[in-house]
Amino acid sequence: MDNLKPQDTDAVHFWNCFVSQRKPVLLDGHLMDADWKATAKWDDAYLDKHAGDARVMVEQRDGPGGSYGQGRKVPMAFKDLLQRMREGDDTLYLTTQQVSVSKRDGHPELWGEPLCRLTQDFTPCPSLMGGLVPQQVNLWMGCAKDGASSGLHHDFHDNLYVLMRGQKRFRLWAPSHAPSMRTAGKISKVHPNGRIVYEGQGNIRADGSSASEVALWEACRSAEAAVQAAEQGVAEKRKGAAQALEAAEARLEAALDAQLTHKLSMPKSSGSKKKAEGSEEEEEEGEESSEEDDGSMDLLEGLQDDYMDEDAAESSQEEEKEGGHTGPDVRTGVEEEEGDPPSFCTGIDLSLPDEQLKAAFPGFPGKAAAMEVTLKAGQMLYLPAGWFHEVTSFSPQLRKKGKGSKSAAATGAPDAACGHMAVNLWFHPPDNLKARGSVGVARPYKSDYWPALWRSRAAALGLPVPSVHEAGNVGEHPEGPAGMESSDNQDETSEEDEENEGELLAKTEAEAQQQQQQQ
Repeated sequence: MDNLKPQDTDAVHFWNCFVSQRKPVLLDGHLMDADWKATAKWDDAYLDKHAGDARVMVEQRDGPGGSYGQGRKVPMAFKDLLQRMREGDDTLYLTTQQVSVSKRDGHPELWGEPLCRLTQDFTPCPSLMGGLVPQQVNLWMGCAKDGASSGLHHDFHDNLYVLMRGQKRFRLWAPSHAPSMRTAGKISKVHPNGRIVYEGQGNIRADGSSASEVALWEACRSAEAAVQAAEQGVAEKRKGAAQALEAAEARLEAALDAQLTHKLSMPKSSGSKKKAEGSEEEEEEGEESSEEDDGSMDLLEGLQDDYMDEDAAESSQEEEKEGGHTGPDVRTGVEEEEGDPPSFCTGIDLSLPDEQLKAAFPGFPGKAAAMEVTLKAGQMLYLPAGWFHEVTSFSPQLRKKGKGSKSAAATGAPDAACGHMAVNLWFHPPDNLKARGSVGVARPYKSDYWPALWRSRAAALGLPVPSVHEAGNVGEHPEGPAGMESSDNQDETSEEDEENEGELLAKTEAEAQQQQQQQ
């Protein structure tokens, strides 16, 4: 796997070499943005002071010999979790926290507890990721003296994995292996960018958006533009402008009614799902759940004229209903979850030798086909959506403070007694993979759906919108560090980029296998 330092790359080089190529990379260092302060600040004392009172749901196993992934979560104060980890309790694991759905836009909020109390220390949109739109930010914490496995699975979003404490071993398989990975769900499609869709999830586009939501959004935006044009016509006293304005306003009202009906039919929360031992799979958000027939599609049919893409409207009606989750027990507060998420690989025990694995699971590529990398505290891993991975987490050896021992504050390092900790920055997967240079950085999506959502969210929450269009923010290292050539240094699309996007997956897999053989 390629390994580079954050100071030796920038958004253009990173897009050209890794994001658009759907290629994982190890980064030897943390984010260099001025508003990334977590690395320097997040020792136990700081976390206790600023977020100790936060109530979190923590996954719990029966004992050191038990396993996570049984769907059992218990509520506790974040400060109590920190204390128990300092004591070496390896029965608890902080995973994705359930978040509410925003009333502003109908999508899950960016973060839950305890991160909502620590937002002054991190940015959801680091400059390295260019114009990729943030989906969610998660915090993971656990204590694993002998190592704890996540189980084999894939995620639905691009992931910038920032390891704050401990050590993680990753085994990675490219999305092109998907048909042989024995996923719990039945795969209906693997998009060229690696985004995997399962039966029952509906018509999900390559960028992870729901076709029906995009169709409704396009209808509203087109109707709003028509109203503005008609109002201009009225102001200029054009013939028939008043009638045109009346018709445009009626179209806009119908589009807004359809969009509202659709939003009201969506689940009230993002709903967590059962995860395998120590799983670090991101929360599946609302757009990955298919919708039932809520009546919005009937309203949408009346908008299939000059106001929207007719093909998008037709395809959006293919989506079907998917089940929800049970929620916590009102008597005990313990949350019991049912059913493996579709993205988990069932029955594959990677502790077995390859010969036994292949005999038990014909077609499974085996561990020899995987890229393997060890991530240490102070490093990051970029992992594109759809890459299958198994993560084994290790905690540092517990240290008893004695005479002559240095405290965490003295060394500038986080408290080693508090297990392993990671911050996951999730992004909607890009699908404009042929775009090169600053063009790709600025427009990583073919549709403006996610960027428009982020502009609205950022304005409401006071969050930054990356100024990727300004020349001073991109292009500093177009060729990257020595020995790492970009596939294209120009903004324009080259002949090489005209290859079918689907070939990127096979190309990346071949590179992974070649690197594994060299190792």
